[in-house]
Amino acid sequence: YNIFRQAKIRVDMDITSDTVSYKVRKAIKEKLPYFGVIGKKEIQNNTISLRKRGEKRDIEMKIDDVISLIQKN
Repeated sequence: YNIFRQAKIRVDMDITSDTVSYKVRKAIKEKLPYFGVIGKKEIQNNTISLRKRGEKRDIEMKIDDVISLIQKN
């Protein structure tokens, strides 16, 4: 969270007890340009499971690569 804020990227965290699938559907409905999921696996690998609006698949990316991608667009 903080690394994105330092890069001047607007982020929001959903730490509610809702299921991940519900949170994904909510993000799709809100038409967010990108949304990511960070779980135990992603924390261990220092990655984010990222999905771009309109895409059906998630891509696991390093955090620095995600920041570069978002800043480029």
